[in-house]
Amino acid sequence: MIYLFYGDSFFVDQKLKHWKSEFAAKHGAHNIFKFDVDERDTKSVTETIWWGGLFAEKKMVIIRWLPLTTSNKLRESTKDAISLFYDYFTANLSSIPSDNLIIFTTGVPDGKTKWKKFFLDNNHPEIKSTEYKSDKKSVLSFIQKQSNNTISAENAELISILCNGNMYAIDNEIKKIIAYTDSQKDKTPLNSEIISNIIASNAIIDVWGFLDWITIEANPKSIEKFISFSQQENNPYWFLGLLYRSVGGIVHLIDGRERGINSSGELAKNSKLPPFTVSRYIGKKDIILAKKEKFINLYHQLVEVDYKIKSWFLPIESFWSTILNLLSQ
Repeated sequence: MIYLFYGDSFFVDQKLKHWKSEFAAKHGAHNIFKFDVDERDTKSVTETIWWGGLFAEKKMVIIRWLPLTTSNKLRESTKDAISLFYDYFTANLSSIPSDNLIIFTTGVPDGKTKWKKFFLDNNHPEIKSTEYKSDKKSVLSFIQKQSNNTISAENAELISILCNGNMYAIDNEIKKIIAYTDSQKDKTPLNSEIISNIIASNAIIDVWGFLDWITIEANPKSIEKFISFSQQENNPYWFLGLLYRSVGGIVHLIDGRERGINSSGELAKNSKLPPFTVSRYIGKKDIILAKKEKFINLYHQLVEVDYKIKSWFLPIESFWSTILNLLSQ
């Protein structure tokens, strides 16, 4: 059977993780094979899919980022290899061993590609395609499911807003909230204040600390502190979500000041930053305004990092050094 999981990277990852876990339990992790779209050695991909034998075991073959998305930037040689693979795959579709499970994963497919038309515009009974969306309904449903319905729809929406819709951050925050509620002897019902306090945790202080030390004040010792922080067990997706939201808030803060807004309350509302954070930065307004372009560029660069890390174009091992480089520019 052949499957295509496409759409939001977080939900696609979740689905794939679940299937891999179940497959490994039944057939062994050694029978799971994963290939990326930018691997030009398509010969190894075809051999893995079609190779069999008398004693061949059931295999799961995962091919990531096919169909291509509009954001895929590939070398011509890679495009040629993918085109050849397409010709071979479609011509030999019927001869794929029935025991093999083939899974393609991608984002939103580019409608101009042959792969997209093959998967989504043709009626192949042996292919099943499923789209995963990060719309409001899906996000709120995920939060409630992960919390065993202990988080109300209203509080689920608050979590989504506080995490700026970043599903990786949302997933991490739910775990924190559940850990908090399990630790409370009096089992105080969750409310918006408790949730806001949990999500506005020490990690946010660390984010603002690094923005202070590295981006605003250019303190040389801040690099040592950042490296020390990165070597601890901190979730990169979570940190990126907080940093992205924080820098975006500063950009809105700059916009508000330039439009003549001076009230801390109005600036907090405009930037969606906590009032205490706005008050803290009003005293540094001249430094921040002078570095307007730097913050705008940083914001756009974080968007790019967010895409690359979720689409596997940026290895997770390179995350912290990449962020340090951006903050130090």
